[in-house]
Amino acid sequence: MPPKVHLQGKRKGVFWMYGIGGLYAGKRMLLTPQKIVSMGRWKTNHIVFPEGTRAVSRFQCEVLVNDSGDILVRDSGSTYGTFLGDIRLGKQWVRVKSGDRISFGNEVFQFFYGNV
Repeated sequence: MPPKVHLQGKRKGVFWMYGIGGLYAGKRMLLTPQKIVSMGRWKTNHIVFPEGTRAVSRFQCEVLVNDSGDILVRDSGSTYGTFLGDIRLGKQWVRVKSGDRISFGNEVFQFFYGNV
């Protein structure tokens, strides 16, 4: 169950991640609040990588925009690890800021929020 993190006010606007390296480079993906987006090689993920994609597990990581407008990321227990900068993520949700990057294998995604 996603954590309920309440701030003084809700962040409003549009939330997205942008592929800046790997198979999804140049792709902008909108994030819907309160919907977990899973990534990995398994076909039930929302963002699927082909079999044989370097250093991507079947269930790699998850991304969520919570009800307060925070972007949260966690590793799904992957073999290869999901990194926020140089820090390897665990199974606990971690808040990321607009402009932060996560990576695994050759895949790199950057997160943004704001008004469009």
